[in-house]
Amino acid sequence: MKRLPYFLYKYRAFSVFLLLELISILLILKHNTFPTLQCLSSSSYVVGNVYNFTSELKNYFSLKEENGKLLNENALLRQQFLRKEDDSTTLPSCQLADTCLLKQYDLIPANVINNSIGSTKNYLTINRGARHGITPGMGVISNIGIVGKVKAVSDRFATIISLLHTDVRVAAQILDSGIIGTVAWPGKDSFKAELLYVPRHVKIAPGDKVVTSGYNAIFPEGISIGQIESVKLKENATFYDIRIDISTQFCSLQHVYVIKNYLKQEKDSLEQYTKSFYE
Repeated sequence: MKRLPYFLYKYRAFSVFLLLELISILLILKHNTFPTLQCLSSSSYVVGNVYNFTSELKNYFSLKEENGKLLNENALLRQQFLRKEDDSTTLPSCQLADTCLLKQYDLIPANVINNSIGSTKNYLTINRGARHGITPGMGVISNIGIVGKVKAVSDRFATIISLLHTDVRVAAQILDSGIIGTVAWPGKDSFKAELLYVPRHVKIAPGDKVVTSGYNAIFPEGISIGQIESVKLKENATFYDIRIDISTQFCSLQHVYVIKNYLKQEKDSLEQYTKSFYE
């Protein structure tokens, strides 16, 4: 503080100049409307940009929360789609089917935190685990198609055997005709798979959609797998060579839904009993 008087005295000419400039600007703004409006407009522009930047910054940091909300909303919508009005899941004494449907499926939204597509046996890791209700064997889908099956689970995470795995087989059917087959990945192109065991006498064509058949308890019926790209039939072959375009884009996969089937254990137990009975 002792140096302040000395500083002002030393630079007194410059200080007087700044003071006079400030007084001149204030007089101009006071007695001239147009410069005043220009200054106000400029200040509004600057302030507006600051507010806009602040808003965008807040929006950026809230994206994670918003994405979580959207995933939950999508899960609820897909659950409603899966809960069809079907005689096999409706109590016989009910008058209103919507209130009497046995709840078969729940969808647990999750984020993909690791994903491989360059191997012949690819896996994914998601940020949901046992504490979220996930167990080995559950099916996993995206918003546009199947993804794979839960392999291992820890408290907070789970690994998924991807459809892009040469050991994976998915029970499938051609949507329009209902012809059943099996989808397998040959281990090369992450966008292509094969539809196996479709007999030569049936009529199929490129463009036909391939969906899950619902024959196992992992995936509900009607979940998209892909679309037929090409159909070939070798001489004397029993089955077609069918190549399909996979619906799910694994190279950019970020969000998935794990399917919890409340009737899976009952169905598996019955089928296992029947199989052992006849063996």
